[in-house]
Amino acid sequence: SVKLENWSAVDEELARLNRTGGDSSDAAAPGRGQGEPFGWEFQPVLQALAKSKAPEAFERALALYPMLGLPAGNRALDQTAGELALGLAGAGTRTRELFDLHKARPCATLLPAFVKVMRRDLDEGGFDEVLKTLDYVKQHFQDAAAKAALEMLAAEAVRKGVLAKRFAFDTGVMKLVPYSPLSAELRAPLGKLAKDLELGDLEQVIALLKQARRLGSGLPEGPPSLGETLMADLVRAKKAPLALAFYAPARCELRAEAPRLLAAAADALAAIKEKPARDQILSDTRAALDLALQAEPPELRLARLDLADLRVHAGLLEQARNDYQELYEDQ
Repeated sequence: SVKLENWSAVDEELARLNRTGGDSSDAAAPGRGQGEPFGWEFQPVLQALAKSKAPEAFERALALYPMLGLPAGNRALDQTAGELALGLAGAGTRTRELFDLHKARPCATLLPAFVKVMRRDLDEGGFDEVLKTLDYVKQHFQDAAAKAALEMLAAEAVRKGVLAKRFAFDTGVMKLVPYSPLSAELRAPLGKLAKDLELGDLEQVIALLKQARRLGSGLPEGPPSLGETLMADLVRAKKAPLALAFYAPARCELRAEAPRLLAAAADALAAIKEKPARDQILSDTRAALDLALQAEPPELRLARLDLADLRVHAGLLEQARNDYQELYEDQ
């Protein structure tokens, strides 16, 4: 019936199996599945359904799997489930049924289909769907092969997430897949994106860099940190004011990077040649530092010292002298 695509006949047989449950006689108790040895008789049926290109085949296979009552770990059945899963993933609109199949036959052979679905969603900009699927897969596929596959997918995901300005998505990916090299994947796309960054993006960018740092990125004694590199990229993109707007909150959230960020901020300030604009930016920077650190008096003094040092680096010696005087008067 499957080969002839006689779906009404297939449905009649599935209904009978669902009624009989324990064996192939109508007298069996319903609900237990066929079990051994009768369940093995339906393996060829499943294989035919998996190979069929007809949409109806997916539905019948999903109905048949729970009726088998066979133990987990059979290679042939798991391989057939994998083939069926790839068919569901390729269909594009049947992702929900892929999850149903996994519940009916939870096996490692389904992982490639889930990865295929996530890659397709990435290409189509379905970032929320990727995060949901990744969360599910992380919970249910935990062997070494799954770990390697998810790390490779996560690297691709964070790159695409940055370029789409989906910074919260990237932070979520890094939390689900805490793979240290992921942080390095941010550097190039952030550099490309610098010219398109806006003030409203900074909060989520800083949260992303904070998560990247938790994975071991941007240590002060190592290569340039992600925050330092981003500020330099912004200056090159002729967005020095935005680099300085980034400095105050980044200095508070990425405290271990403060010396490097200060040096980058000095370069950004030096790139602003008009004195009124530079004075306004310095005033805004002080206000932002004061606001961000108002609950921490020792840190507040350090923030003001940073601002004075920033002016020194930028050659604004008279203003720096006033900052130092004010700092010591406050103490």
